[in-house]
Amino acid sequence: MSEKPTYEELSRKLQEYEEVFQDLSKLRKAEEALQNSEKKYRCLVESLERDYILYSHDMDGNFTYLSPSVVNVLGYSQDEFMGHYADYITDSPINKDVEEHTSAGLRGEKQEPYEAEFWHKNGTRIHLRVTEVPLLDDNGNVLGIEGIVQDITKLKQAEVDRESAIKKLEKALSEIKTLRGILPLCSFCKKIRDDKGYWEQVDVYINKYSEADISHSVCPECLKKHYPDWE
Repeated sequence: MSEKPTYEELSRKLQEYEEVFQDLSKLRKAEEALQNSEKKYRCLVESLERDYILYSHDMDGNFTYLSPSVVNVLGYSQDEFMGHYADYITDSPINKDVEEHTSAGLRGEKQEPYEAEFWHKNGTRIHLRVTEVPLLDDNGNVLGIEGIVQDITKLKQAEVDRESAIKKLEKALSEIKTLRGILPLCSFCKKIRDDKGYWEQVDVYINKYSEADISHSVCPECLKKHYPDWE
């Protein structure tokens, strides 16, 4: 018949179990932290694949590396786009400084981010923000350029839409201000003088300086005066 464990033995076993449970708890928390990190990393990678391209090119401007995300941003496969960067730039004025930035980078000079416009494979224009640095060997000699480009086409379109909305609002406010001011009105013919000194019919003036539509009718008093037989 086995002997019953002593109090000290039970206490020691209990302490061992507690240590095991603590280790399991730490392991579970570590696994959860790793899963959260993996989720954050996956979201970052997915964002990069959607809006960014990593690349490098040699001293002649020919790409030596392109991230697979080039197909998501510009529609080309890696093999299709593996040429000279100048083959894909549009005729947009914003591209006039691309060669200057590239030449400076190939001289080993650090460049501020700049914008460029490239052709998408489907023929549309893609606005890119370019950030690049010289690619150096162990001795500090420039081997080429490496960088990252971000698709900012939607951001640029949003800026254009915002500017358009501001101009429309300014125009509307200007029209409201014009119509709320003191209007020179002829006491006889009832024409209005505009800010250029020209006299115009009231309906023409309102139509020109507002978005109101004019429809002609006859008031009851004029109807009796001019059309007495009208019932």
